Amino acid sequence: MQLKRTAGFVLAILFAASFVTGSFTGQAYASQLEDAGKAADAGESGRYYYSQLPEEAQGFYDAMYQMYTKGIFKTGTGDYDLVANKHLNQSQLDGYANGNMTLLTYMGAARDAFYADYPEIFYVDFSYLTLRVTKKGSEYCAYLGPGRSDHYFVKGFNSQAEVEAAIAEYEARIQELAAGADSLPAEEGKDPQEQKVAYIHNELIQHTSYRMENTCKTENTGHIRTAYGAWIKGESLCEGYARAMKAALDRLGIQCILVQGGFQRTIDQAEPHMWNYVQLDNVWYGLDATADDPISPLPGEGGLDGFERTDYLLAGNETMSKRHVPDGVMSEANFEFQYPELAGADRMFQEVANTNGLKVEFSSDALSGDVKMGVYKVSYKGMGAAKSMENGKYILWRTSEYDAEKNTWKYGRWAYILPDVYKFTDTETEVTMQLATAEYSEFAVTSEGPGDYTENSLEGIKRLSFWGDPLLFDAYTEVLYNPNGTYQAPPFVRKAVPSLTSRISIGKTHAIRIEFDETLKLAEGAQGPGIDVSVLQEETTAVENCRIENIAWDKDRTVSFDFTPSELWLDEQVDYVFNVTGLVGSESEKVPKNFSYTASRRKAICAFRSQGYYFSYFGRPQLLENSDLSKKDFQEWKTDDNAAVTPEMLTGLTLVATSTSNGDTDIINNKLEGELGAAVKSSETYNIDLLTCNKNVLSVGSSVRLAVGFPKGYGPDDEGVTFKAYHFKRDQNGQIVGLEEVPLTVTRYGLVILCKSFSPFAVVAVEDDGTNPKTTKSMILSSTLGGQITGAENGVLTLAQGEVRELAIQADDGYVIDAVVSGGKYQEITDSKSMTIKADYKSLRDGDIIEAQFVAETVRQKETDRGETLVLPAPVPAQVKLGMDSITAEEKKGFEITSEITAAEGQDYTCQWYKDGEPLEGQTRSSLTVPTAVKQDEGAYTLVVTTRSGVAGTEAQSGVCRVTVTPAPADGGPQITPAPEQPKEEEKPEQKPTEQKPNLKKVTGLTISSEKAGQVKLKWKKASGAGGYQVLRYDASKKKFVKAANVAKLSYTDKKRTGGKPYRYKVRAYKKVNGKTYYGPMSKEVKIIVKPKAPTGVSVVRLTDTSVQICFNPVKNATSYRIYEYNKSTGKQVASFKVTSKKLYQYDKKTKKWKYLNKVQKGKSGRYICELTGLNTGVKGLKFRIKTTVSKKGYKVRYSVGSKLVTVE
Repeated sequence: MQLKRTAGFVLAILFAASFVTGSFTGQAYASQLEDAGKAADAGESGRYYYSQLPEEAQGFYDAMYQMYTKGIFKTGTGDYDLVANKHLNQSQLDGYANGNMTLLTYMGAARDAFYADYPEIFYVDFSYLTLRVTKKGSEYCAYLGPGRSDHYFVKGFNSQAEVEAAIAEYEARIQELAAGADSLPAEEGKDPQEQKVAYIHNELIQHTSYRMENTCKTENTGHIRTAYGAWIKGESLCEGYARAMKAALDRLGIQCILVQGGFQRTIDQAEPHMWNYVQLDNVWYGLDATADDPISPLPGEGGLDGFERTDYLLAGNETMSKRHVPDGVMSEANFEFQYPELAGADRMFQEVANTNGLKVEFSSDALSGDVKMGVYKVSYKGMGAAKSMENGKYILWRTSEYDAEKNTWKYGRWAYILPDVYKFTDTETEVTMQLATAEYSEFAVTSEGPGDYTENSLEGIKRLSFWGDPLLFDAYTEVLYNPNGTYQAPPFVRKAVPSLTSRISIGKTHAIRIEFDETLKLAEGAQGPGIDVSVLQEETTAVENCRIENIAWDKDRTVSFDFTPSELWLDEQVDYVFNVTGLVGSESEKVPKNFSYTASRRKAICAFRSQGYYFSYFGRPQLLENSDLSKKDFQEWKTDDNAAVTPEMLTGLTLVATSTSNGDTDIINNKLEGELGAAVKSSETYNIDLLTCNKNVLSVGSSVRLAVGFPKGYGPDDEGVTFKAYHFKRDQNGQIVGLEEVPLTVTRYGLVILCKSFSPFAVVAVEDDGTNPKTTKSMILSSTLGGQITGAENGVLTLAQGEVRELAIQADDGYVIDAVVSGGKYQEITDSKSMTIKADYKSLRDGDIIEAQFVAETVRQKETDRGETLVLPAPVPAQVKLGMDSITAEEKKGFEITSEITAAEGQDYTCQWYKDGEPLEGQTRSSLTVPTAVKQDEGAYTLVVTTRSGVAGTEAQSGVCRVTVTPAPADGGPQITPAPEQPKEEEKPEQKPTEQKPNLKKVTGLTISSEKAGQVKLKWKKASGAGGYQVLRYDASKKKFVKAANVAKLSYTDKKRTGGKPYRYKVRAYKKVNGKTYYGPMSKEVKIIVKPKAPTGVSVVRLTDTSVQICFNPVKNATSYRIYEYNKSTGKQVASFKVTSKKLYQYDKKTKKWKYLNKVQKGKSGRYICELTGLNTGVKGLKFRIKTTVSKKGYKVRYSVGSKLVTVE
């Protein structure tokens, strides 16, 4: 197997699937469920994700289970009646008809869970299994079935007979595997369950080859994501490996689940991936069969198998956490599932006691969340706690405290380690105890039992402790030290509304209520509670564009506030992290633990398979195309090796966006300045690659649409700027040699660019002198599978002021038009095969979606035969009421118009304020604030609220609030507020502010260093009278220094900085007096490039007597690299070679200059391959190490630490 190559942070849009390289598929079999043995048990125990679903979603899951056990899935076309089988009622469907989309969310979550729990349903493409709501007379009907498609078979199956033959073949193989695992001979000292897992793992990797769409056999293309593809066809992607592993272990009754997320191939390269977690003896372990089945890494091998390994067979957290990054969100349903914590082995344990059969091993490397703790493994004569009890021996434990002042020990009472009372992991051979709050512990063994400790009485509780004579212990240890046992937890979230596992919607204000597990109190010097917000992602504008309001604390455990996430594309799928300030735990004295929510737009799912509209809200570069890319003229598409793109390759199409290198960024910026001059206000640069299978698509025949966020610091409402997009051309050597402007459409949520070639791109905010005001609107055309909408070039419709354009809608053979939405309103279907609609400038808004939805003729005929008509969810208008009918405002003073909005359950809404019938640019909140009134602000104000359900919308308008602006009173007039009375002479020293203002001096002696990658350390001298110091970091987007931290010490370490990036700092003293903060003057500026990371993956091989080949992984933000030659005799290392992204140089000692040696090659994985020549033949055992170099004008050159030392054999 070979994991799919990508680069940088992966922004994958996989067109034939919900996630990973295709559709998910499913877990136990109808034929199996008839058996009364292990399979039936596995079918229930394997339903890991079912229990995490809300009750309504469990109903959909149960319906899918019925479709499975009754054989409906085998038909590929059969519907399941949700109303007749009492999974849905008329009230729920009436809510759906009136725009409540929560049913679709429940359906999507259930489909994700069922898909993950039942991998043996390999013949169903669950992305086609959808909810279809119709009406017959006055009664609603609802079905699970193919939705708008003619079937839900996986590609490769066309009939029920083919499916049943495949099931028989598959079932025989699974039974063979189960029999082989059950017949394994018992080996002394080995766990039988572990042996079975290893057997299945090895069978899978030895009989399956990792293949992609363009490398597998043509007839296997539809199966490589399934357990059938892995076990029967012998070809699979990572998803197929994971499903095959789960299916076989389910049959054996061994708990196994699917896990999806990312595989971190390098520091800045990740790729979509799926693997397994397996539970043995109540402990979860990681298992990645795909990673254990690599394709040959040797050049010229052509992807041979035979390199299987067991690196990820029952691996613990230490191994799995290095590269595997789980993501519980499986699809557009946005429901986040929880994975179990890996608490398995794979940690280094040290034996700390072994006396009279009592053995204790200890590890200080365990983590639970962000809490470091000690772990003890305790056994008595090779037995755990329960096993020892069966043999009449009881393991005891007690904690101790040392009083350093009195030099005495305080001992706790001995307690029995009882597995059925305490949540310790206990096996037959040992009991494992994770301790974060016990610094000193002792263990012992006694033959004296506790008695009936299960008795529900005080005596029963007392029996949990040992009351006998310690002198009669069978064995005991000395006091054992746990350096991680001093932890006292901060207040953590006990209850949250909304739930912390849910995602919050963009486009609305959320009332957040957080209850902590500890009573809170005001922190020293704090006036009240506050909320600080940050985001986990870099290069977003989320913090600047979100809002926190109405912060409250109930004087006990609960903090509440209103939060409105940013609405910009750039800030889609952002993780907001909230920190409560001004409060600490009353007992722990610690700041409450932070909490986070992920904000995303509500995405309708399941009702149909459109990828057009639902992929329109993204900030970073994303494809904005219909899932059916075969509509594109892909015959003209070319890959990086000039090969043609086949239809099979389109199913694995992935968009990957990375940051450009520093060198490329400088070249791009220079060319932009040459093109636009000083008009450039801000720009963002990307390497944008379109990957299909393991190849780059360099050019396409017709333009494809990409959605991109605004340049940092700018948005749709910024005046004085316009936006442009450019693609940069490279020559045959890969050097950037020119640029071309590409078409760009500005919408409220971001930019849509059209491109025919890929990588790199730049989007630019350009100064606008106002001579060319925008008089157009741009809309996005979208269509589902089964037809197309035409009338606008490249799928973006731009209308001039007053223009009306006709659009044509055409269904493909076998399909008819199902619904058409324009301007948020359903259009009348005048002809089910072909029709036209008019797009009117007046009725549309910038960024609107015009969508055509199509349905298979077989589905339509089935509904006609049943006498049913399609139900289209139509949102209910919101109720809007303004807080006042009129306002009289004084010039130069502000005014605010508030509103009360009530929307139907499950519906989102947006706001737009109008004055005298004209929309107010940028006024899109529920209240309107004018900070300084002028005469021109007089007029009639109304608020229009648009409620949306999917692509459909409806508007509601408030009443009128009339604003009158009166002149400000003349200077000296009686309405001026009189100045405060001057204090008496004797009161002046006490009340005069100037007397209280501290005389703070300028901070001096400021120094800066970066000795660790990703960290900056600042030091300075004490400033007289300072109560603390404020550290400020330069923010390029705001073009000013902003607060980084307030500290009391004379130093500060700025962590989590990006290695290789430049940073600038200043420091000033501050002091609080009577609740007011005073600041001293700024220090001098210091700046530094953060220490970059060292190259990884360094390897070296000899080519000739005088040359070697050295390879390494590139480092983000690197300018160049130095290759050091190590001299063993002198113990010194000399920089003999320099590497840039394209060229290799050798240092000439005579001229003391770098001279060009040869071109640097790049491997498929992005590794640099350098051929070093001219080496001394007389030196044996040559050694090399590499350092990263980063340089920037005005900054001192920075070097990383050396890479690992490699030796030439």
